[in-house]
Formats: sequence, structure tokens, C-alpha cells
Amino acid sequence: MRELLTDLRYGSRLLWRNPAVTVVAALALALGIGANTAIFSAVYAVLLRPLPFPERDRLVSIRIDHEARNIRNAFAAYPDIADWRQQCRSFEQVAGFSAGSGNLMTREEPERAAVWRVNASFLPLFGQSLVLGRAFLPEDDTPGANRVAILSRSLWERRFGGDSHILGRSLTLDGNPYVVIGVLAADLKLDLSPADLYTPIAQSGVRAPGDRWTYAAYARLKPGARIQQAQAELETIERTIEKQYHRPLTGFRPHVWGLHEFMVRDVRLSLVVLLWAVGLVLLIACANVANLLLALAGARQREMAIRAAMGARRGRVFRQLLTESCLLGLLGGVFGLVLAYCGVAALSRSAAQAFPLLKNARLDWPVLGFTMLTALATGLLFGIAPAISASRADVFETLKEGNASSPESRGRNRLRALLVVAEVAVALLLTIGASLMIGSLWNLLDVNPGFNPSGLLTASVNLPASKYPKREQQMAFYRQLEDRLQATPGVAATGIASVLPLTGTNQGMSLLIEGRPVAGPSDVPILFFRVVNPRYFQAMQIPLRRGRLFGEQDSETAPRVLIVNETMARRYWPNQDPIGKRLGPGSRDGWMPVVGVVADVHHMSLAQEPDAEIYMPLAQNAQAAMNLAIRAAGGDPLRLAPSLRRAVMELDREQPISRVASMEQNLADSVATKRISTLLLGFFASVAVLLAAIGIYGVISFSVARRRHEIGVRMALGARGGDVLWMVVGQGTVLAAAGVVLGLAAAFALTRLMSSLLYGVKATDPRVFAAVSLLLLLVAALASFVPARRAARMDPMVSLRHE
Repeated sequence: MRELLTDLRYGSRLLWRNPAVTVVAALALALGIGANTAIFSAVYAVLLRPLPFPERDRLVSIRIDHEARNIRNAFAAYPDIADWRQQCRSFEQVAGFSAGSGNLMTREEPERAAVWRVNASFLPLFGQSLVLGRAFLPEDDTPGANRVAILSRSLWERRFGGDSHILGRSLTLDGNPYVVIGVLAADLKLDLSPADLYTPIAQSGVRAPGDRWTYAAYARLKPGARIQQAQAELETIERTIEKQYHRPLTGFRPHVWGLHEFMVRDVRLSLVVLLWAVGLVLLIACANVANLLLALAGARQREMAIRAAMGARRGRVFRQLLTESCLLGLLGGVFGLVLAYCGVAALSRSAAQAFPLLKNARLDWPVLGFTMLTALATGLLFGIAPAISASRADVFETLKEGNASSPESRGRNRLRALLVVAEVAVALLLTIGASLMIGSLWNLLDVNPGFNPSGLLTASVNLPASKYPKREQQMAFYRQLEDRLQATPGVAATGIASVLPLTGTNQGMSLLIEGRPVAGPSDVPILFFRVVNPRYFQAMQIPLRRGRLFGEQDSETAPRVLIVNETMARRYWPNQDPIGKRLGPGSRDGWMPVVGVVADVHHMSLAQEPDAEIYMPLAQNAQAAMNLAIRAAGGDPLRLAPSLRRAVMELDREQPISRVASMEQNLADSVATKRISTLLLGFFASVAVLLAAIGIYGVISFSVARRRHEIGVRMALGARGGDVLWMVVGQGTVLAAAGVVLGLAAAFALTRLMSSLLYGVKATDPRVFAAVSLLLLLVAALASFVPARRAARMDPMVSLRHE
């Protein structure tokens, strides 16, 4: 211990006496360690932090897949969930829920609240305790039971001021009175936005022809049960249900996910790629510091030889040098924590939309522990090579005059060159990955969504069934709202649709296509549909390709008609005129002719190709929940939001609007994950290239200083400045070329793992590989140019006299 303290004191003094080396090395390490800490905090918050639920490893999420129809993670019918709960022996508990929203009325203005309809076992499944009142009982979850609600902690504090006498009070939700029976102690956070309040599902589980597939299920495995076992049981149960109840649509299969795996399924690969990228940046920083310490070791070579001559053991010298490098690593870790604090704050603000769990990112003890371990590991990593080199110095050769060309010096120079080659290879790998992601994002943003998002204001309106039970009442409300908005100054067109593009939702229905035979109900195509008003296409600026748009003639009493998109026309009527073709429900009655064809719209995402879609007139298919797309005549569309709120309040003072945003914001949100990942990867690649350039500059500068006598002789014998310039630049370029070759081999093997993150660009795109290789060679040439120019201007007489 005494020797360790002596080493620490001596190492501290040495760092203090060499402030330039200490500051440069510490800042390089701080950049690498800080970036690693910030990204690790994100990875820990999203991928590694234990879920705040009891026995979390046994919690699973159950969704529905259909391979043939390319349906993933769909919801189920509630009777299916009831059968799973009764028949699956692998589950200890099964809970169902349906996430929705409702119009909440209190003494203040109305608001659209997030409402989760859950069964009685849902909250106990996640171990949710209540600060007031009681949880749902089984009798609350039966048809005809009294309407009761449990408030979230945030709603209770925000709308009711944390009133401790809230129990027993009545609130109005969608026009119906609900009695408050409890308040959660903390908001429940799953992969969805938190609920404002919870109400019972209140269904019996008895099957009916109109069962809606709108319910998700969560379950807890029994001790010792495995996910694969539960998966097999549910598939058997589902096949039995299909046969027993003669379900018309078959082929749907439950998919059992581990809860945490389900929550991070869409962001795992992006975060892992970023973690690897920032780890490679740290390796480059370590290589740079190792190069710096190798140069310092050369300057301290005589000191080490004298210590060895005085009896210092090789292991003692090695330990002293390693202690100094660990001190330097810890110093970089301290500075890195400052950068990490800023980075975590920036990530939480800018990336929470793309990675919702990033809201939990913080510099807690696991992250601080990672930082300290990283600092020590980097100290060992960059310090071990210089320590070995210095501790193995030959005492006799070192103490001789002119030892610049000693075997140890030559070996040290080769090691520094190899480190630079490795830096260039890693920088090339990162830059190729970032370039592929940038190209992918560019291609994605260049996709024509099929409509014009500029100047569009979007919002949602949901009419409560208790107040607007009939379709005629719903249609009357939306017709009056459209008339009021059209009369508002600054409004060019008012579109109304059941579903808007790029909002993450969709609607589908089974329809027969006249003249297209089907073997059975399972062969009936499921088509995505939108209910729209006649001005919708004008507001969205969706081009008409053939036929006509909806008009006033398509009223409630007129024959029902449809408009289809181009993909629908190509898929089902290739080389035919789709106008006049008919579609109808499974009963084969009520055929609806196609009257128009419009351009394709990227509905779910810009990266997903448009599917077959149909449009139905609002007058003939009015719904309670509709979305608005208001085209502004000019300027910022958000300036129309007060006019929209005023128009709705004039029609119904109890009717709120929700999700008010510009369509451009919706478009930006749809690519938020890819944009954040690309920006971060691009930043790390830029840092890697900069560090590699610094490494090349350092090696070439050191080489020029060591070869001062040789360059002087060359110039004395007639070499021109240009010859010396190209010789030195060539040395740096050769090192970079070796790194490029290694980097290309690594990139060709590793970038394939990023294929699922790319759009419109191949993981081994030769243009990207060639461009990045040329860029790194150019950077190497520029980094070598400064010391080469200094060498070319050298006075040979001064150089020879100096030697």
C-alpha cells in the first residue's frame, strides 16, 4: 500500500509538471468517456434498467400475428383473452386492457383524457398500489355494473389539486357519470403513454358476431413456466377456438413476448449500434493518448534507464507507469462526467419522442460505476503499451549517445504507426456506418408521402355516444363544424377523416371484390379504409388519377360508393379500368362501385410502401371519432388552432379537441427515431475522423522531429522542398491507406448488421465505401501537410548543426 501511495504521489506530480500533455490527454479521454457515459445512460434506461414491477421477469405481453397477411402485434378480441385466462396453464394471471380516450368534464373546461379500460386483475398484475381508495373488484368488471373509475396520480394532482376527499365524487366521462373509487400512488408506465384514468372493461367474455379486436393482454407466468411453453399452449387454444366457434377469419396466432423485450423491440438495434459506435470513439481516443504517452516515454527513456541502473526492478517501473496512466484515465473520467451530464440532459430533451424510456435516463449509481470502470479500463488500455515499452528499455543502449535509432525507439515508432492504422480503420468503419444512415435518412425524407404536409393543421374530435348516439347526429355535428371552419378567414379547405396519415393508427375491414373468387372467409382480403368528407382530398392535396372525387351527390340516401388508391387498382384490376368495379361486405349484398382513383399515400410510415386502401364518404359512414386536416391559406397553420377551438365550443361547450399539431410535426415525429440515431452516429463519426487526423498529425510531427538530421542531409545533398513535402505526406498517406484497407474489410462484414435500419441504400453500397475511403485519405494528407510543410522549409545547416 505504501508503494502504491508513493506511485500515486509521484504520478500526480508528473502530470502537474507536464500540463500540456495532461490537458490534451485528459480532454481527449473526457470526450470519449463522456460520450460513452451519456449513451450508456440511455442504453441503461431503455434496455437494462429493471422494470418497476414485482416479479418482472415473469411478466409477458400477448399480441396477435398473421404471417400470410403480414400483420404483426395486433390486438385480440376480449373473449379470446377470457379463454386464455381460463385455459392456459402456464399463466398465473391474465389481464386485458384497451387503451383509448374520453371526453372528461369537470368544473373546468373539458379535456380529452387518456382512458384505459381494464379488467379487475390488470392493476394487481403490475403491483400498483393506491394512495386513496380501493382497486377494481371482479363485480365492477361485469356488464351492467355501476360506472366507477380510478384516477392516475398526475390527473388527481393536475385537475383536482390532490383533493383527499375525491373518493365518492362523480365525474363525467363521455357524457356518463363515473364515481371515483381510488387514486393510484404513481402513474403506471408501459410502452404506451400513461393513462389519466382507468375504468372497468365490464364485458362478460361471451362471444358475439361483432366482437372487436381492440384488446391487448398482459400475463404473469407461473413459477418455472417458460415463454415457449405458454406460446405453444396459446396456439393450441386459438386453433381450438377457430374450430369450435367457426371463426370466419383464421390463421391468426398469439405471440407471447417478454414484457421488457416487447417494450424495447423497435429501438434495441438503434441503441446497440450507437453504443458500439461510441465505444469505438473511445478506442480511438485511447489510441491517441497511447501515442502521446509513447512519445513521452521516448523523452523519459533516459530517466527509466537511470532508474533501472540504480536497481529499480522492471515490474516496479511498469507499475509506476501504469499508475500514471490510470490517474490520467480517472482525470479524463471526471471531466467526462461533466460532458456526460450535459449529454444526458440533451438526450432526454431531444430524443424522448423517439425513445420514450429516455425520460428515465440519469447519472445514477450504475451509470457512475460504469464511468469509473471505463476510466480505469481506458487508463490500462492506453497505458499498457507505453509502460511495457519503457520498462523494457536496454540500459546500456539507452545511456549511449545517439540512441534515437535504438531497437526500442524503432519498435516504439512501429507501435505508434500501428495505432494510427487502427485509428483510421475504426474511423472509416464509423464513417461508413454514419454515411449509410445519412443516405437512408435522406432517401426517407425524399419520399413523396402522397400529400402536401405544408400548411396543414391536424386535430382530433371524439363525440361521446351518450350525447351523439345516432349517425345522423354525428354527421350533423361534423357538417356544421366544416361549414363554420370554411367560413373562418385563413382556412382554404377543411378535411375530415377517420384516420390521418403518419399518426400510427389504421382501420381495416374484409370486403369481397366482385369477380374475384374466394375459397372461404379467410381468403377475403382485409382492406384498409378511411371515412372522409368531400373536401378531404383538396385539404390534403392528394391528386386524383382517374374518375371523380366525392361530392354533395354522395349523401346519406344516395347509393354507396368508394374511391381506391393506385395500389388497390394495380393489385386487383391490373391492366383494367377500375372505375365501375364493385366491392361489398362478406354477405355479397350491397355492392359499392369505385368512382375514382387517387394517388397512393404513405399511411403508416414513409419507409412502409402503401397498401391497398379505400375511401368511403363521410355522409354514408359517419363515425363518432374523426380527425381534422385544415389547410391554411398561408402562414403557420397553428394560428388556426384558436379558431378551431372556438368553432367546436360554439357547437358544444362540453366537447374538447385533442392532438392539435401541424402535419409537418406529425411527419417529423414519424422519423424521429431514425433522425436522432443518424445525428448521433454522424457526430460520433465526425469525432472519430477528427481524432484520427490528430493521431496522424502527431505521428508525422514526431517522425519529422526524429528525422530532422536525415532531412537535413537529404536537403544538403540537393533534395528540394517539394521532394521532402511529398515524402512526409506520403508517409502519412501510406499509414492511412493501410487503415483504409483494414476498415473496408471490417465495414464489409459489420455493416450488414445494420440492414434493417437502412432505407433505399445497401449495407455494402460501393459508392459510400469509395467516397469515405477517399475522404479518409484526404484527411490523412491534410493532417500530414502541416508537419510536411515545416519539414520542407527546414534549413539544412541549422538541422545538421542541431544534431
